[in-house]
Amino acid sequence: MLIAADQETFPIKHLATCPRLVCLSTWDARGPGLIGNNAPAALEERLTLLFRDHTTIWHNGCSFDLAVAATNFPALVPHICQAIEEGRVHDTKVREKLLALATHGNIRFRTLPNGMNLPLRYRLEDLARGYLKKDRSHQKAGNNGPVDDDEDDDPRGDAWRYNYDSLDLIPADQYPDEARDYAIEDAKDTWDIYHAQEERLQRAHRIAGVPWSPAVESLHVGAAFYLYLMSSLGLDIDLSRVAKRKEQLDRDLSDDNLSLLIAAGVLRPTEPPRPSNQRNHHPTQCLRVTTGKKTAKCNCPHKLTAHKKSSVNTKNLHAHIEEICAAHNLPVKRTDPSDKFPEGQVSAAADVLEDIAGYSDVLTLYKFKVDLSKMRDVEIPRMSETPVHPNYDELKASGRTSCSASKLYPSGNVQNVDPRARECYIPT
Repeated sequence: MLIAADQETFPIKHLATCPRLVCLSTWDARGPGLIGNNAPAALEERLTLLFRDHTTIWHNGCSFDLAVAATNFPALVPHICQAIEEGRVHDTKVREKLLALATHGNIRFRTLPNGMNLPLRYRLEDLARGYLKKDRSHQKAGNNGPVDDDEDDDPRGDAWRYNYDSLDLIPADQYPDEARDYAIEDAKDTWDIYHAQEERLQRAHRIAGVPWSPAVESLHVGAAFYLYLMSSLGLDIDLSRVAKRKEQLDRDLSDDNLSLLIAAGVLRPTEPPRPSNQRNHHPTQCLRVTTGKKTAKCNCPHKLTAHKKSSVNTKNLHAHIEEICAAHNLPVKRTDPSDKFPEGQVSAAADVLEDIAGYSDVLTLYKFKVDLSKMRDVEIPRMSETPVHPNYDELKASGRTSCSASKLYPSGNVQNVDPRARECYIPT
């Protein structure tokens, strides 16, 4: 039997990227189903039957929902793996990405006849709007950010999608109408979107004269599940090594070590606070010396200017790149045209620096600064807590997966960690 399913959970946060499961909603040809976590044995049995005996449909569930089920009920893991292996797990998000690639070859945009690029969205509400002509924005509103237990004000808002933890251990038949309806509607929308996608797929393959095969979908469904499950375990960080690496980076990026860039005008030096022409507000006890009709200046301290970090002088950097390219008969690569720069700007991107840095001591040092600045300002802050959970995307336009940092919890792009920062990760 074909069954669409969805799960509601506690909020996602650090140390709970696969949070506690609150309820499971389903929709199939017989209608809706909803079961809460007040009876964990019955909930586990229902999930076991889904993966062992049926074909299931999820939206973004093959990463999140399946990993949540496996974490809450570890005995489900072999049943989930077998269902994926047999092609009995579908994901409407993965299918929509594959449809976009098969239709126009782009996951991020679809080019309209007038030349405009239409951004493509893959949230459940986006597909419901496109396929079912439903607007659920009022139900999906809220702050999908991390929940800080130390905060007095709850940042989640009052949308039910972020507040199912309030229904923990409550029987599903006792849920408020809005909470019950929201959970079931997610499952029903997933069911309806799947069938709309299926009709679109079959129509496209009839036109092409070849049968539709779900094998490619199963490959990415499996990737989504295994990568999220692996990420949920997290990677431990040695915080003492992080602190030492940060100290070393601060020394390497000091003005003294980058004096060549400052002398070349490519880097503006750090400006410490200094007295300005303005004074602080005079206190009531301030005594001013009056001479005749004039009031002499008092000795109240001057205001201090703000500390200014070192910054790149892009105009001088671009000029230096053009000079080096001209001296060595190299092409000057430029950025894409824009309204402000119709001809584009001189590019100082990483691949450009990789090609030309060896022709100039200034550019060699600048590339060194760029690499270390990224590690200090981007990678090191992502290691401020332990463990970190990498955020994976199961399908890019190339057909491969990718990794990035999530805003929901301490995270990082572990596929592209600077080798000098790898020592901060503790092998598990």
